[in-house]
Parts: sequence; C-alpha cells; structure tokens
Amino acid sequence: MSNQWQDTGTHIAIAVHSIQAAKIFYQENLGLTWVKEEIVQEQGVKVAFFKAGGIQVELLEPLNQNTTVAKFLHKHGEGIHHLALGTPDIQKVILNMTDKGVSFVSNVVSNGADDTKIAFIPPTESHGVLLEVCEKQTFKRETEENLL
Repeated sequence: MSNQWQDTGTHIAIAVHSIQAAKIFYQENLGLTWVKEEIVQEQGVKVAFFKAGGIQVELLEPLNQNTTVAKFLHKHGEGIHHLALGTPDIQKVILNMTDKGVSFVSNVVSNGADDTKIAFIPPTESHGVLLEVCEKQTFKRETEENLL
C-alpha cells in the first residue's frame, strides 16, 4: 500500500484548562508561532493553533464539562490528548484500517478544527495513544488539482 499519510493536518493536541493561561508558555516561553484560535462546536472545544518548525501544536480547551476533552482533563489532567495523522482521503484510510481489523471510536466521520474531517482510533488499538485521522479539506482539493 502506498503512503496514505500527508504532512497537512498532522499535529499534536494538548488538553488544557485554559488556552489563555497555556498560551503564555507556548508563545512567550517556547517562542512558538501563534496562528489562530477557533471554536469547534461539534467537538465542544476551543482550539488554539501554534507552529513549531514543521510541527503544529493545538491546545484544546473544553467549552463545557460534558465534552470528551473535559472528561480527559478530569481523569488525566493537562497533557497530550492525541496525535493526528493527516491524509488526503479519510474514507480510504478508514476502509484500509477496518479491513485490517482496526476499530474506530465512531463509524461516523466528524467535523474538526481548521476545515478538517476527523475520525479517532482508540488508545486500545494503538498502544496507548489516541490517534486522530485528519483530512484537511483544502489539502484534498489541492491534491486533486495536482492530479489533473
């Protein structure tokens, strides 16, 4: 099978209680480049995006106590929530992975931050790491245009 992963959409997500409080460390102390913030209602989070060389770091702040990120914070405290792997075709990845016996948290692809479609592979499948498969819509369009 050819490489199904792309740099676009790949990131490390860190769950925090407060983006404003965490932003000081990531932006001022580490010197990461702040990109933007957005609300993702479907996931119940506020997301702040930072660039660190070729790596994107996302800070996730829950919008309420009923979200999966809030539950993660309650159980584990602040820290790495998930690793995201970008792909130009999320449906193809899901089919390939399920054919190999890998299960996903949900069989439904969701809307994520930064114009993405997402699906999660639970930590029980991936040796203790929550993995997000992430298809950035603008990247998919660019990839399709390059094939023409």
